[in-house]
Amino acid sequence: MANCYVLCGIPGSGKSTLAHQIAEQHNAIVHSYDDIPNAWGNRDADGSFYRQWMDNIKNDLKNGNSVVCDSTALTSYNRKEILKEVSEIDCEKVLIVKAVPIEVCVQRNKGRFREVPEYQIELSARLLEAPTKDEGWDKILVYRD
Repeated sequence: MANCYVLCGIPGSGKSTLAHQIAEQHNAIVHSYDDIPNAWGNRDADGSFYRQWMDNIKNDLKNGNSVVCDSTALTSYNRKEILKEVSEIDCEKVLIVKAVPIEVCVQRNKGRFREVPEYQIELSARLLEAPTKDEGWDKILVYRD
């Protein structure tokens, strides 16, 4: 059975690094929202970036491949939307929370190839909702630095 690993955490927490480590350990395919052409830094007003990202994830899962969804998944609503999308696919749904202090995220962000504005990191930290199994996850794993 394929696994669907969904990352949750604020920008700069190390999600992308962890995504690639998990992919290597579990022979999974990383799907980063940032890899969708023209998505980075642009509003997804019509939902086309999200739709492309999600279609790629679902296609791989349907073909029996495990996937790592590299996204922020900050709110219960965001996470439930992802779960709803993959609900018809037989796979284990694992949420991986990257819990890192905001100060560390801000420091890591400095000098990154794609630097996120500091106000966006702070906003993300305020928006972050603690996940629960009631959202529908088979497992919730927490990684701390």
